[in-house]
Amino acid sequence: MKKFTSLFILILISICTVFAQVPSAFNYQAVVRNSTGELVSNQNVSFRISILEDSESGTAVYSETHTATTNNFGLVSLKVGQGTAEAGTFTPDSWGATPHFIKIELDAEGGSAYTEMGSSQLLSVPYAFHAQTVEVDNVDDADADATNELQTISLSGTQLTLSDGGGTVTLPSSGGGDNWGTQTVVSDASLSGDGTTASPLSVDGDLTDNQTLSVSGNDLSISGGNTVTLPAGTSSPWTSSTAGINYFGGKVGINHDPADDTGLLQLWGYGITSLEAVNSSATLPTIFAQNDAGTAAYIDGQLVIKDGTQGDGKVLTSDADGKTTWETPTTGVWSQNGSEIYFNDHVGIGTTDPSFDLDVINTTGNAVVRISAPNNNGNLVIDRANQGYTARVDYRNVDGSGTFTTGIYRGSPNFRIDATLTDELVGLEVETDGDVLVSNEVHQEDTGEANMLPFAYGYVTSAGNLSYGTSNISMASKLSTGQYKIEIDNLGSGCVIQVTGSGGSSYILAKLMGINTSYFTVSTWDTKLDAYADCDFSFVVYKL
Repeated sequence: MKKFTSLFILILISICTVFAQVPSAFNYQAVVRNSTGELVSNQNVSFRISILEDSESGTAVYSETHTATTNNFGLVSLKVGQGTAEAGTFTPDSWGATPHFIKIELDAEGGSAYTEMGSSQLLSVPYAFHAQTVEVDNVDDADADATNELQTISLSGTQLTLSDGGGTVTLPSSGGGDNWGTQTVVSDASLSGDGTTASPLSVDGDLTDNQTLSVSGNDLSISGGNTVTLPAGTSSPWTSSTAGINYFGGKVGINHDPADDTGLLQLWGYGITSLEAVNSSATLPTIFAQNDAGTAAYIDGQLVIKDGTQGDGKVLTSDADGKTTWETPTTGVWSQNGSEIYFNDHVGIGTTDPSFDLDVINTTGNAVVRISAPNNNGNLVIDRANQGYTARVDYRNVDGSGTFTTGIYRGSPNFRIDATLTDELVGLEVETDGDVLVSNEVHQEDTGEANMLPFAYGYVTSAGNLSYGTSNISMASKLSTGQYKIEIDNLGSGCVIQVTGSGGSSYILAKLMGINTSYFTVSTWDTKLDAYADCDFSFVVYKL
């Protein structure tokens, strides 16, 4: 328990009337203070009071206990003799023969763990109980009249009279006198005057000699007096400021050693609420958290938000200012079938007006669609709903080996583009029963920008007519025997033209005669006759 130092003020009351009954108790008052000198106010305290015979360490002839409550000033009042007796009998009338002492013990927590506060000798006042014995003293009365010894005193004006021949005296008149007679007041230098009308008492008029207290470190001094050193206490880690108190340079823990964790303020509830914050302001938050560089709040556990709008199945939403409320979620456009969801209409990504079941429109210039498989068994097949696979796009794993084939099919072998990716072959196969139309150039890595596809081609008869050819051939004509002109749109320069004779004598040779930006000329020559001769020929034009 805490040790208390108590200041006790003993007040003993005696009864002086001869015929009054002396009460079997005397009063005891004490002011209870703790070890730092602070009052113990409005608190239950327990006392054990013992009467010791002969000395402060003598035998207890009587012992009793009291439980009382201190007032606002730490004061408690007891009646010694009316407590709960523990040992002996309360008989003060028998204490006059030898010295007696009163010992006080205190438990400031109101229990029975008493601490001795000291002992002091009982002086004359408690021995008034001994006067109780005169009530039975057999004293003879000479005239056997117990009332004729009583006198009365009366005052008439300034005449004070005592009955039964006691006499009369004249009191001094109070008219303007000081009633001191020839006697005056004896005082020291702090008072002036002698108490008479002519020289009344007054306090020394110099008020500058008052004493003042001052503190320097642990030294308490009074001016004109002495200096005492106050007990040194431990320094507080808290610093006072105009806005309150603060603690800088360390961590603070409540119910927890702050050295164990990284937080500046650590509150551990151990089964109770760790932090309770209440605020009635309509504009200021109860708790404010801000982190300009990262997470402002981290909650490891469930979060309960109750504002009156909460309910089963509701979702948390906010207004433009970030104030949250619980709202019933709107019905989504997707339907659920077990663990699957579906939508029976067009779905648009990047468009608000989709024209197809899945309509994806790129608005950023990045990849439009990406579909990936996480392992070697992934396949991607886009085909018609029937099992004939008459049209499909296929990205298929080859027997789980991690080798994939890519194909676009429209019924085998009507149309097929197939790339088989193996260690031995990397290529592209185009298989079709009809023509393959390429709308732009085809290049080879070794030939740079040279177009691998013909710019123009055709077949010209010996009469100079175009039998067939590309649409960019504007005209074919015969200039003379064995000489022809072929006109081609946008022919330009930098072309390679291959001419081949066809039909007629085996001695006929077809060759390129000249080339212009819009046409070229061809001659057919009979090497046996060594002369021009008419002959069919074909040609192919490549642009560099």
